[in-house]
Amino acid sequence: MTNNIWRSLSVILPLILFGFLASLFLERPGLQTDEILFANLSLGEISHTTYIARKIGGITFFVISYIGALKSWIFIPIFKVFGFNYFSVRIPMILMSMVSLLLVYKSVHISFKKPLLAWMILMALVTESTFITMVRTDVGPIAIEYFCKILSIFLIFKYLQNKNQGIFYLIPIILALGIFNKINFIWFSNALIFSSLLFLYLLETKKEKVKFVKVLALIFIFECLLFIGFNKLNPGMVSSSNISFDLNFIKTKLQLFYYFGKGIFDGTGFYRIQYLISEEVFGYNIISKGIYSTLFYLFEVCLTLIIVCSFVVFRKIWRKDFDKSDIFFLFFLGIIIFTGAQIFIVENARNLWHFYTLFPFFTICLFYSINQLFGAKIKWLFFLIILIYNLNNYSVYVFALQNKVPNPFWSNKINDLAEYLKSKEGEFVELDWGLSTQLLCFTKEDKFKRGFLTKKGELMTYQKNPDEVFFNDYVNNKDLEKLFFISIQSKLADPKMNSIFEEMTRKRGYQTILIKNFYENDNTLIYSIFRLKKI
Repeated sequence: MTNNIWRSLSVILPLILFGFLASLFLERPGLQTDEILFANLSLGEISHTTYIARKIGGITFFVISYIGALKSWIFIPIFKVFGFNYFSVRIPMILMSMVSLLLVYKSVHISFKKPLLAWMILMALVTESTFITMVRTDVGPIAIEYFCKILSIFLIFKYLQNKNQGIFYLIPIILALGIFNKINFIWFSNALIFSSLLFLYLLETKKEKVKFVKVLALIFIFECLLFIGFNKLNPGMVSSSNISFDLNFIKTKLQLFYYFGKGIFDGTGFYRIQYLISEEVFGYNIISKGIYSTLFYLFEVCLTLIIVCSFVVFRKIWRKDFDKSDIFFLFFLGIIIFTGAQIFIVENARNLWHFYTLFPFFTICLFYSINQLFGAKIKWLFFLIILIYNLNNYSVYVFALQNKVPNPFWSNKINDLAEYLKSKEGEFVELDWGLSTQLLCFTKEDKFKRGFLTKKGELMTYQKNPDEVFFNDYVNNKDLEKLFFISIQSKLADPKMNSIFEEMTRKRGYQTILIKNFYENDNTLIYSIFRLKKI
């Protein structure tokens, strides 16, 4: 009885730790456009053009050509109960990720039959700063994708454990939800099916093997039909998934695999790609700088260990001297290889969240490799090093949240801007990307438009959205006095937008009138609101 309690606590406490770390300073960074692209639909379509990509029978099924409305539907009751705020946007994804981590622990426990190894992997994932920051803000988005990945693996493992055929019927449903959530989930889905063929080694009778292959084949056919069907309903879905293959492309993709692989592992990737903090923050004190510089090549060491272990396991299989845990290791490795191959050939798979599809499988393979190659003392030493490494990277993130000015697209001063504009009448045009969706959701008013400026100094809008084309009429009729212009003034923003705006107003005979400035906590100017007056 006592042992069961301690075993349960050893899993529950790390999950609580993850919840605490992910929830710390919940309102920093501020809500970002990509983070809440689902929210307009969840709030009842305040705007009929903002992230409403495809309706079928009057129901919105896609918020972007390649992102389905699954998350939007999930959040409809959440926003009805809790409203739209940092808590209601972020806490549900953190809770879902806690369930995902529990499923990782259970899956590893089933596969390797080593409770201590499963616990070490859980602790490594709980403290991994990239995972904490990405599911907290759910940029990508990755939280639902991560959950669907791990749940589908867990269901396969449960089937292998008890041969319950009913479990297999749930797998295509989970994979379908994953693909609907975001189309690139099909990379993982394909990898899962082909890697699962390795489990033929674990099935004892020919009848079991034939049945297993048939089911996998049916799932593969089902997901292909689903993919084709989604693309027929929404033709733009795969327009950004062109396949390319030339020498420069290969070189660039190899660099990206290394850059993002290391960035995910050491925690810097998310900061760099989202410009949340600068590189020098990783030496914010002597201890942090010492840990970061000393363990700078830890990723390369860990990658080498996985490669060495792979050769050891392949040699064991060649000699027919392997055990079940070796097959499970190759299964996880197979997911990395098959998923990575698909990421490699898709031209526009160049962002951090694309490469995060390879996790947590890298971490699982790493700890299995350490367990196989070294004795108990070295294993514990590696575990402590990775834990210290992860916590140091997380401490940098916390330091930055408290002390550094983020990119303006991540500033939580968007709250103050929204509160100010809520009582103002008129139409508001943002002069750069990244503000209108947050303002729309915070104020619940459809008066914010995206007005990008061209190099010629003309006010541009999205021509594909009929409701926004009228802004061109304002330019043509020289009737700009009716508009408010929201400008991002931070030095971290694109200065070209502001200079082009000034050039346009001078050319058309207007002068700018400053209505209000908004400042970060360190008095950095971040947003400005202007109106125009005819000279």
